[in-house]
Amino acid sequence: HERDSQNDDNGQIQSIRKALNAGIKHIDTAESYAAGHAETLIGKAIVGFDRKKLFLTTKVSRRHHHYKDVLESAQASLARLGTSYLDLYLLHAPNSEISFRETFQAMNELVEKKIVRFIGVSNFTVAQLEQVRQYSQHPIVCNQIHYSVSARDYEQDGTIEYCRDQGILVIAYRAMGDAGTPAAGWSILEEMANKYKKTAKQIALRWVIQQPNVVGLAKMIQPRHLQENLDVLTWELASEDLERLTQDFPIGVTINRS
Repeated sequence: HERDSQNDDNGQIQSIRKALNAGIKHIDTAESYAAGHAETLIGKAIVGFDRKKLFLTTKVSRRHHHYKDVLESAQASLARLGTSYLDLYLLHAPNSEISFRETFQAMNELVEKKIVRFIGVSNFTVAQLEQVRQYSQHPIVCNQIHYSVSARDYEQDGTIEYCRDQGILVIAYRAMGDAGTPAAGWSILEEMANKYKKTAKQIALRWVIQQPNVVGLAKMIQPRHLQENLDVLTWELASEDLERLTQDFPIGVTINRS
């Protein structure tokens, strides 16, 4: 089992290096992914690459929102990633049991000490964004949320519009949809895939990145996934197809915010 684990780690490291060599610059991770092991693998993968040309994002888990815990989590992430600074540091999710005032005392300090370049949040609603902006001395540059053509809760509750109006970038995770995407939705995606000579997931990802003020995160496990995702940047959905997906796609994912 130890040998299999080592082989799997090496495979993950090589996949990351292939992505970087292909031009990928932004790597998104979190201290909670594989209990920190994901950060360790990324740290090994980026050895030899020009750090200044990479954009590393990681997240502090919601159980670590006390002042001291935020600072310790940031240092632990730096050590695992093998870097002296983070480009973007996010609160992974809101924690109603710990004051945002206390949490952002630490987040502000990280920016002031140049340990972190930019700060943001993940899975936050409008009301929560309004609260954290009271305590942050530095811009909240982004809100990373579950958003796709089939997961539209944050669109319906006004979060997407608020972020756009306030200059807060929306970073969409699960941007290509997931198991909750309705069958009728996949039918529409397949129809458009045939029209554009693309895959259904490419159509779904393209819809996300054509939304104003939105960028999409995408997994790239296999080399073909890497090429497919990079290809999405080279073409656009026609306005009528973009509108059809926006208006007619059946919404199938309700986000659990508990």
